[in-house]
Amino acid sequence: MDAQMERKARRRVIIGTLLTVAMVVAAKVISGEVVMFMDLPANSMWAPIISEAVGAAAAVLGMMLLGGASWISCSKDDVFFTFRFGWWCLAISAAIMLMGLSEGFFDSSSIAPEWVGRALELALFCLLVGIFEEAVFRGVIFGALLAFMGRTHRGVVWAILITSFLFGVAHVDLSVAFVSASTLAQAVLKTVQTGLYSFLLCVIVLRTRRLGGVSLFHGIDDLMILFPSVVLLDTGVSVQYISTGEDDLLAIVYYLVIIALYLPFVIKSVRELRRGKDVYQGVFMERYVGEAAQMTPDSLPVPGMGREAVPASAPVPPAFAVPSAGDDPAPGVAPVSTPGTTPAEESAPPAPGRTSEGEAPSTPAGWTTPRHADS
Repeated sequence: MDAQMERKARRRVIIGTLLTVAMVVAAKVISGEVVMFMDLPANSMWAPIISEAVGAAAAVLGMMLLGGASWISCSKDDVFFTFRFGWWCLAISAAIMLMGLSEGFFDSSSIAPEWVGRALELALFCLLVGIFEEAVFRGVIFGALLAFMGRTHRGVVWAILITSFLFGVAHVDLSVAFVSASTLAQAVLKTVQTGLYSFLLCVIVLRTRRLGGVSLFHGIDDLMILFPSVVLLDTGVSVQYISTGEDDLLAIVYYLVIIALYLPFVIKSVRELRRGKDVYQGVFMERYVGEAAQMTPDSLPVPGMGREAVPASAPVPPAFAVPSAGDDPAPGVAPVSTPGTTPAEESAPPAPGRTSEGEAPSTPAGWTTPRHADS
């Protein structure tokens, strides 16, 4: 693809990305107004479920319009790789869930009476959150950044870092982040913690080239984090990541511990990224450059053996040339000779009008001489 066509493709990607983001924001705003009009109970799970469902549908539709339909899928191998690669993160979330469950069991009077139904509603909500956030951040935003930066390995790394930073900032309430030094510290630590989580998911998407596995992984991770408070204690799903009360110091310590526990899978992700040396312009550019432009030089088709064709004027490679009687034989191969001739006769130049075999040119048996249209 030439430079002019590539600029045109990138321009289409950036316009499509901006339109998709606008569509997602509009869908979330409209769904919020619809939920308010429905006048649902304060602790009802259906209000956030409807909001996340509308947002997820808008994000997936935007991915498809941008040409990323191939990423909106899931396979058994993708799920297996995702959970095997990120098992340590799930183990941390499981430990946090067990700590919350122990508090609920010690105070059984606070357990919600209909916790089974709440658990099912929470599972649906978390699955929609996983689909929505992965489609927006690892799909639309990450895909658009790869279209502009993915021509080099360093550009791919920068696309991951920018996506992770935006994902971290999206989980911080900026209206309270600058109230005091403690809230600012919590905002910074929360951005780092969530950004490290996004770094892991971006590396997984770079390997699987699909969003199904990370969406399921993300949903299960959120389910374990929210299960004790939402299901057992019957609280809402709205989570405040910055504390403005007396436990702000405890929140800072909590984020520091989580970041320290995240370091093993962050190191694993960095090693995987260095090992692969990925150069990938993303799914949105595939519709313009085709699959051949996404391949590495080692995997390009051999000329004449795939989609590329050898020009008619190209010489035949020596490995495929048929040796004539006067050619020097390869080591270990007997020389080719014509019966009734000597080597000196074979090496002599042919007489005018005769072939190297001493015969007059003739048409092989079974062949017909092509006739011109005017003959």
